[in-house]
Amino acid sequence: MLSGLIQAGFSVVGTYPMRTEGRARLNAQGTNALASSVVLVCRPRPEEARLALRTEFLQALREELPLALRELQKVNIAPVDLAQAAIGAGMAVYSRYSGVIYTDGRPVDVREALTSINRILDETLAH
Repeated sequence: MLSGLIQAGFSVVGTYPMRTEGRARLNAQGTNALASSVVLVCRPRPEEARLALRTEFLQALREELPLALRELQKVNIAPVDLAQAAIGAGMAVYSRYSGVIYTDGRPVDVREALTSINRILDETLAH
């Protein structure tokens, strides 16, 4: 889904966790099920969006993801949902560019971006 949105020219501008799952639902009992659904807010990416090198993308993630996590924690998002909601914040960084590339010109695809987002998320939560 994320790849399709980005390829269609959209960028993620916000993520909003919504409490949609009840404690009594059948598969939530005794499991670590998500307590919220995460709504992605997307807008058409500006035509003037530019390419970014992977190093620039990673630097922006390291600067912005901790701030996004603090905001998510302020709204009392369930701990089980925090990582999932933070992925949206990371995708907002990735999708603001017309593309993210390695120094040799190869594209950084959504899967690779998600791997980087999760790694930096883990680093941030460990501190």
